[in-house]
Amino acid sequence: MRKTLLISLAVLLVAAASFVAGRWYVDNRYPAFDTSCELFVYPHTTVDEIQERIDTCCHLKFPGSMARVFRKEKVSENMRPGHYVIEKGKPAVYVARMLNH
Repeated sequence: MRKTLLISLAVLLVAAASFVAGRWYVDNRYPAFDTSCELFVYPHTTVDEIQERIDTCCHLKFPGSMARVFRKEKVSENMRPGHYVIEKGKPAVYVARMLNH
């Protein structure tokens, strides 16, 4: 009984670690965009508007990834207006960091 409990706990821990590692990989390393596109950010543009534009023009593979990265990088607080080019094959964190600087 105790051995079964330890094995079950170990399997659960490995599954949780795999889930967290997979999400990190998709957000930070996995190519998120199928095409290149241009993005114009104006002074009063909201994060929701930016995400909608990215979804429509760049063919984002994992929209949830972009939302997570925007929250983690605090894009809504630090977003800079300007003209940005999102390159094909870049990860989601690339856009969030680009908008912050």
